[in-house]
Amino acid sequence: MSWQGYFFILYPAVTVAIYALRVDAGVEIFFLLYGVLSVFFLNNIVNIIVSFLLSMTCYFMVCTVWKNYDFSLERNNIYFYVFNHLVAVFFIFYGLLLIKNENTRYQEQTRDKNWQLRRSNLKILRQKADISGKAALLEEQTHQLTELNTLKNKLFSVIAHDLKAPLYALRNLFRNVQLYDLPGDEIKLLIPEVVSELTYTTGLMENLLQRAKSQMQAESIKPQLLDISRITQEVLQLLRLQAEAKHIYIQSKIERPVFVYADKDMINLVLRNLLSNAIKFTPEEGLIFVEAREERSHIEVLVQDNGMGISQEGVQRLMGESYYSTRGTLGEAGTGLGLMLCKEFLSRNGGG
Repeated sequence: MSWQGYFFILYPAVTVAIYALRVDAGVEIFFLLYGVLSVFFLNNIVNIIVSFLLSMTCYFMVCTVWKNYDFSLERNNIYFYVFNHLVAVFFIFYGLLLIKNENTRYQEQTRDKNWQLRRSNLKILRQKADISGKAALLEEQTHQLTELNTLKNKLFSVIAHDLKAPLYALRNLFRNVQLYDLPGDEIKLLIPEVVSELTYTTGLMENLLQRAKSQMQAESIKPQLLDISRITQEVLQLLRLQAEAKHIYIQSKIERPVFVYADKDMINLVLRNLLSNAIKFTPEEGLIFVEAREERSHIEVLVQDNGMGISQEGVQRLMGESYYSTRGTLGEAGTGLGLMLCKEFLSRNGGG
């Protein structure tokens, strides 16, 4: 037990011994004072309980049990008696003030600790959010790198496989002209096949470059007000020779300007791929129609032909992310890039 514990036990014991000798020292209120102060100054809960109960027991004995005293300070020296009570009241007030200040200090420390804890929790939450954001960014970058790697492999595959045939055809044409001094009639017979191969190669290279630029995000969308009828005429003029080679008739039913707000190059490529595909899968002397319908919230452009059509399975594969291609009516080859670009560019311009 500490010296404070001995003090708060011995003082009431000694004082009550004086009262036991039938002497009223006029300090009974000090029992209340030391009972209050013991709660404040002592740390051990057992010492506090013992000191408090001892002080209250002494006060009860002095004020209730022992009433008749041979000597009374109140009767013999009223001034000293009042002074003792005033001192006791002052110290009781002072003790209560200390308790109040200690409680206030404890509340402030608790509030500061809670505030620091909240700040620490907020900091941890921010760190977690930052880590989650970085993880999401890393996952997105990993996904983009995977797509770019897939695109790279596809580009190399296409370049290695599909570009050889037209280049070999062109090389053989010039080699035969050089070695065998072919007459003009025979050269004219070879040229259509070479032109067909080069036409395919030109479209292929354009789609490959557009796909690469799109995946690498090297091309930003530049929307502007476009006239669909004018773009359709430009595309038809570009594909005129391809259609004439199969004697296909293409008619535009867009008789007046139809305006949309989109990227010109992307919309041009979409129309060019759709019409090129229509020519590819339409038999000789077939028909292709281009039409534009103005709806409330969008413009619907239709490319219709009387070709072989496409199966439901083929439609589902086209709507997926994998490359899908079939040969046309005259065996025209494809890479599956065109319609994927159409889907992506329409989506990036707010269409579908």
